[in-house]
Amino acid sequence: MIAGQIQAALPTLVREINSPPPINSSNFGFSFGDFNGNLLVGSPDFFNNDAAYLMNLNTGAKLVTMTSPDAGKGMISFGGSIAQVGQNIVVGDYEYDASSSIVRTGSAYMFNGSTGQFLFPIRNPNPQNFDHFSTSMSEIGGNLWINSQSDSGNSSGRIHIFNSNNGQLIRTLTSPEPAGNWGFGYKFLEHGNDVFVSAIGGSFAHLHAGAIFRYDKTTLELKQKIYNPFPTEEGNFGWALAQDNNRLLVGAPGYSSPSTYSVGQAYLYSEKTGGVEQIFVNPEPKEFASFGRSVALAGNYAFIGGPSADSGGAFYVYDVNSGAYLGKVVNPHPEQGSNFTNGWGIDGGLIAIGDKVAAAAYLNNLGSAYIYSIPLAAGQAVPIPEPSSVALLMLGAVGLALHARRKFGGRAK
Repeated sequence: MIAGQIQAALPTLVREINSPPPINSSNFGFSFGDFNGNLLVGSPDFFNNDAAYLMNLNTGAKLVTMTSPDAGKGMISFGGSIAQVGQNIVVGDYEYDASSSIVRTGSAYMFNGSTGQFLFPIRNPNPQNFDHFSTSMSEIGGNLWINSQSDSGNSSGRIHIFNSNNGQLIRTLTSPEPAGNWGFGYKFLEHGNDVFVSAIGGSFAHLHAGAIFRYDKTTLELKQKIYNPFPTEEGNFGWALAQDNNRLLVGAPGYSSPSTYSVGQAYLYSEKTGGVEQIFVNPEPKEFASFGRSVALAGNYAFIGGPSADSGGAFYVYDVNSGAYLGKVVNPHPEQGSNFTNGWGIDGGLIAIGDKVAAAAYLNNLGSAYIYSIPLAAGQAVPIPEPSSVALLMLGAVGLALHARRKFGGRAK
């Protein structure tokens, strides 16, 4: 137990959902999604055994199986992202090769949500090598938004908006600050009349600290830029996003404190003003902890993943109203070294659905999704002492010691 913390009610494990087919390294749980209260799970095997599933959240039963219509046509990561679109399901394959000379461009596929029948493909409209089209996808304003993160085209990132009924391109949204920045569109989510778009390499205070852009979802008018409150080089602010009716939770797994590199941090914002309400500090700091790589909100709780925490990963539970740290939920099977809560899809690693929260563990085993029951009300706990204003200034000033830029995809270890 952390000093200054008292026992509090934590999520309780109620079910383990395993990969349906017995395929080693199936990466079941690589991506998550919510489909009418049930769990969408991506399982990109990367060896032509890729699949995606709709699982009953309450029983663990498999409801629908989806496989790639392009299986066997090169390196694939089918199931790398997954989302509900109306009553259909879209599955991403960000490693799809457009041709033998244009590789890792990415593709997406629409399926009937009831039967799993393949409906139509959605291709990258501007394919470049290593574009990684479809690492994040979401239905916003009745249309389908799909990102494109180029490693080789000197692109700052973009979002393509498609007609969800036929896959036709409507328009493309590009970074409002493209010069020298990257990662625009890494994650995005809808909130009321707005959409929040992260740019994990967005600039602030002459650092690639990350930023979030707020748009009107209908007009795409840029309304607000939300800055990383403690900018550090490659802090990956916006790597993970979650929201409820009033708040936006942002993970920054690459954040480095003055004493600990890539320890991670997370921030809770007011949806109305964009102001910071809570700062969630890693209670078990260590290098490359990647605290904030996955996040979720439910009721009075914030759940923050730390896939590199001791004992195979954990997620940390906070009271959103007081900021109090309530405790952690550890990997149920640490002996498998499964990087518990390590997510990639738009809700990868952690997702809250109703009164449940699902956590992934997909490395070095068949892959599992662990389903937890969320307590009805936040327990009482003494919050971790807030840092002094001097300490906060020191945290912000750490950005003066710039770290060497790493390649996309490896910025948050």
